[in-house]
Amino acid sequence: MVQMVLFQEAEIVRNFEVKNDFYIIEIHTPEIARLSLPGQFIMISLSQESMDPLLPRAFSMARRTRDTLVFIYKVIGRGTGILAGKRHGDRLHIWGPLGNGFILEQGEPVLIGGGTGIAPLIDFGEELDRAGTGFTLVCGGRTEGDLKFMDEFRGAGSGGDGEGNAAADYVPYTEDGSLGERGYVTEFIENGGLNKKSVIYSCGPLGMLRRVGSLAEERGLKCYLSIETPMACGLGTCLGCAVPMRNGGGYFKACTDGPVFDSREVII
Repeated sequence: MVQMVLFQEAEIVRNFEVKNDFYIIEIHTPEIARLSLPGQFIMISLSQESMDPLLPRAFSMARRTRDTLVFIYKVIGRGTGILAGKRHGDRLHIWGPLGNGFILEQGEPVLIGGGTGIAPLIDFGEELDRAGTGFTLVCGGRTEGDLKFMDEFRGAGSGGDGEGNAAADYVPYTEDGSLGERGYVTEFIENGGLNKKSVIYSCGPLGMLRRVGSLAEERGLKCYLSIETPMACGLGTCLGCAVPMRNGGGYFKACTDGPVFDSREVII
């Protein structure tokens, strides 16, 4: 099936720092919002008039409402630094929805995320919530401040209308123990947090995904990884988001073949 991709200018509804250089931005884009599915992403170009920064950025959706999309990002370079300075009413050039998102498998969903990789799992969790499907959301950060943005989503319910419960079971991990369990999210698996019916959906740093995939394979569990890679187009043209195939050699393109992959099909 050919996916419809829209190219638009979108107005910023709000853009604010939560804590520790983590930001939440919401943009008004009704057409793309209504076409989008959990786990997909869009590309954002900060300006069509300026070449600074030259390349756009890929952003996974943390929430889809009827008219808007919400994203989580961290200021780590010049591009995100410029984005952090944008205000209500400023406009961004965007295109999407892009990629293949999460597909619900039979079993008990366990969503495992780290850093801004938590974003697509929040969106997926809210979709599960709307469908009445129970799940566990395991989130990791260095400190409590790195997970402060979760206050925006936990308990907000279906699409932010306050009718549901954004996580059936929320399990935070922090490296310094300032919130939830001390350690890394992978310890949730290592310490027996799963059962034979568990199906893992994960997004975060590549090292974390590598470990999650390995642990899932050891236990014979289905595992889907949302792989975030640098890319310049999101349309399969630039070939900057190559992901090695596990069997038969060759490469997937994270933008068009992913970003969600069966962990048994990729090398990370």
